[in-house]
Formats: sequence, C-alpha cells, structure tokens
Amino acid sequence: MFDFLRRRRAAAAVAACRAELARTAAADASMVSSPRDMQARAGLLDAARQAGASDAGEVRQLDSLQRLLAVLRTKGADAAAMELALADARSLNLGETTAVRTFEAACALAVVRERGPQAIRRAAAGRRVYFSGPAEHKNRQGTLEVREDGLTFTGEVLIEIPWANVAHVAEVVHETRDALGAAIAIQEGKRRTATKFVLWDAPDQSLGCEVAVKAWEQFRAASTAAPATARPVATGTHATEGRPAGAVLTADLTIDTPAGPVPAVRVPGTGRGYFFEVVGESFYQDALRALPEEPTVRLTAEPDNPHDANAVAIQSLDCATLGYMPREEAARYQQLILQLAEGGLAAVCQATVIGGTAEKPSRGIILDLDGPTIVASKLGLQYERRGRSDPHNGE
Repeated sequence: MFDFLRRRRAAAAVAACRAELARTAAADASMVSSPRDMQARAGLLDAARQAGASDAGEVRQLDSLQRLLAVLRTKGADAAAMELALADARSLNLGETTAVRTFEAACALAVVRERGPQAIRRAAAGRRVYFSGPAEHKNRQGTLEVREDGLTFTGEVLIEIPWANVAHVAEVVHETRDALGAAIAIQEGKRRTATKFVLWDAPDQSLGCEVAVKAWEQFRAASTAAPATARPVATGTHATEGRPAGAVLTADLTIDTPAGPVPAVRVPGTGRGYFFEVVGESFYQDALRALPEEPTVRLTAEPDNPHDANAVAIQSLDCATLGYMPREEAARYQQLILQLAEGGLAAVCQATVIGGTAEKPSRGIILDLDGPTIVASKLGLQYERRGRSDPHNGE
C-alpha cells in the first residue's frame, strides 16, 4: 500500500513538473523569471525530490531551466556562468525551446560585452562576420550583416558602409504606431542624418546593435593604436593643395583584399559629379549587381595585362573586376597608380552605378575622378604627359 502511494505521489509530482515545463519552455525567458514564478517552480522541484522523482526526465529538464533562469536574474552574471547553464539545457534537449533561445541571445550579448564581437563565419577575402539577421531600412526588408570592416544591408537595395567612413555608431529606439524596435544608427563622415537599420526580431535587437557598436569601436581602436603605415612614394614637382611637394603620403583608409588588409589613398575627384566613363562593364554584370548605388572602388594597374600594358582595372573593394579605363585614359593614370603601389598604397575613388532599370537592364559604372595632372599635383606625385591632351584639365 505504501509503495503504491509513493509511486502515485511521484507520478503526480512528475505530471506537475511536466505541465510547468511546457509552460516555461514555450515562453520568453524574461517572462517566466519573476520571483513568483521562480518560487512556484522551486516548490514543484522540491516536491518531486521528496517523492523520489528527481531523476525523471521532465524534472531534470525543469530543474535545468530553473537554474538557467536564476542565472538570467542574477545582476552582473558573467558570460562563463551563462554559457555553463546554456550547455546544461542543451544537453537535456531544450535547445529548441523558446525560453532557451531567448536565453541564448542574452548569453551572446554578455559574451560580446565581455569579450568583444565573436566571428560566426568568414566572408569574402577572409573577413570575419559577427552578426547576420533580418533588418529594415526605410521600410524595405533585407538582411543586415556586421563584419570586422563594416556592415552590409542586402535586400531591395544594397547598402555597404565601411567602418573607415563612419564617425559614430549607436543603438537608438525606433517607434511606430504599432511597434517598438531597436535600430542601429550609423553616422557617416559629414552627413547630417544618420543611416538607420531597424531590427524587429526581439532576440536579435540588442545583440545586433551591441555587435555593431563594439565592431566599430574595435575597428576605431585598432586604427588609432596601429594606424596604417605607408612608405614614401614618388613626389611631384608642384606645391600641392594641402600637400606640398616632397610630402609623404599616408593612408586614408584600409581595404581588405585576398592577400590581406591594404592601406589605400582616395584619388581626388572633381566634386562636381560622375563624368569618368568605364568600358567593358557588360562582362562583369554579376559584380556590378552586387554593388551599392554609390560605392568606393579600387583602381588597379595591370602592367602585365596581355591586351594592354597600360591597363587600369576598376574593381570593388573585394577585388572583383567591374570594368576598365579606356585605353588612352589608362595610359595617363596608370603611372600615378603604380607610384602609389610602390609606396604600399592602393588607389580608390568614388563611383556611381547606372542602369539596372526596365529601360536599361544592364548596369554600368561612372567614376568621380579628376584629371591626372590635378591628381598628381594634389597627391604630390610625378606625372608625365602621354597621348592626346588631357580633356579633364583643359590641356
């Protein structure tokens, strides 16, 4: 009789734990961690222990969730304690429950705050990716990817922002009539308004924002502590605007290449718009479609090109070819790009992508690039006139 009653008592305790387990596992961790909830679960677990049912699967699972929620409630809980509680819950097949998934986000956030952004995979050219998730920009849906060198929004529009161009990153509140979300606000250079990317997915909101802030701070700290160094390059014969003849060039930014990070110099543009045309874009449509509307592009000299020893390729910062300078233009600009390369510097400039519409489906690219004599003068490089007179400079 007593054995029957003990088994009945144990079965009732396990059933009560099973019901509470279903409720707790299906809820957001923060919604079932109140003192009242914690006390109620502690009572159920104590009853199960007294009934000799501690080893029952449902009781062990509920006990694991209880310890996980206790860590969540602990102010200042370190990442190691959270990771231990998370590993225990996963070992009991609780990894796919709502409570554990929301706790995973809190654990990941603690890790980022303590140890900095953690790589989840590698992107092109070996760049570390720290975060990838759904986001919204100006009511357009897409995927936001935060990397060690910047972030990219891919959706109806493609936006790529390198950290080298960013003055400040912050988490801000984004409120609509129906919802409240978090947004990453990016202040680029001298732009008056910030570019915002809204994260509506609750578990990812704080994590995505924190990763973006920490990744930018990490990039800025590395740039300040170990600025890109450049060897002296050939100097021009003119006094230059803001750079006298004989000056040593230093990098404006660092770009990732398949061979590793490379310091780069922005080649001066006219500042009046995009007028420098590129040829051969029809062969590189896939690469052009992957670009944002106004990308920074790389100018790469190709003296070993079998078709033209003066060739200058227009490339993305990932070194994907987008087109080439026309032959006559390349003959004048290549000497300047090679001088920069001799000093360990890549050449980049601003561009705009055209086409991609119903009327003109193929895409092209136009550069904002000043004439070679002006570029040489501003950068303190040597320039030798070649070919016809330079139309950019009125020569």
